[in-house]
Amino acid sequence: MYNTEQRRIVTAVFGENREQAMTVEEAAEGIAAYCAKKGINAPGKSTVYRLIAKLCGEDVLRRFAREDKRFVYQLAACPEEAPHLHLKCTDCGRLIHMRHSASDRLMREIMRDNGFSVDEEHTVLYGRCTKCSGKNGV
Repeated sequence: MYNTEQRRIVTAVFGENREQAMTVEEAAEGIAAYCAKKGINAPGKSTVYRLIAKLCGEDVLRRFAREDKRFVYQLAACPEEAPHLHLKCTDCGRLIHMRHSASDRLMREIMRDNGFSVDEEHTVLYGRCTKCSGKNGV
């Protein structure tokens, strides 16, 4: 795996937007703004498409389908040290890192009640965040 300048730029932009899922077009816009701020040349849109596909294949980025059926991409690596579940808003695409203590309680309950061990690294629970569902979470 080569760590080219273009690859570093793409991963830096996704890293700065950890909780935001982006379409390829949104990522390309973010990359262009990032490069303009740094005074460097931005990779072309076709390069961004290729890099995103490659980074998904290497499990650096995750791909999700939004409610509008468009694919969005997000950095797969978590800033958290301990294993935990992820919560994905189906409206805005925000990815929330569940607190380890809450995640651990849920995982133990699933194991106890169902004899099933969930792979926390690849598990995402879908729903609506507080912002999208209103103050009451309804």
